[in-house]
Amino acid sequence: MLNRTVKLNEAWITNLYLAGRFYDIGWGRLGNDKPRGIIAGALENGSLDLWSADALLSNSGDSLISQTKKHTGAIKSLQFNPFKSELLATAGEKGEVSDAA
Repeated sequence: MLNRTVKLNEAWITNLYLAGRFYDIGWGRLGNDKPRGIIAGALENGSLDLWSADALLSNSGDSLISQTKKHTGAIKSLQFNPFKSELLATAGEKGEVSDAA
């Protein structure tokens, strides 16, 4: 497992322990139940991981919301839809495109 530290405004806020590296990261909102939103990580192992920003910012521990593997290779990029923030698209290294809602 790799230790990744999230840094915000030059202050370290939390550590994440991951099985691989980030290729992309996004901060968006997928609903009203998470006021500070969620952080989405596109990982080299093809996993899309979602964390609660509330839990990360408060260091409350169990911040992982979801871990999905829809790609056969690394996820190279992700983006929240600017018009419908509950929509998230990912693109993999093998030309795969997926959506998460």
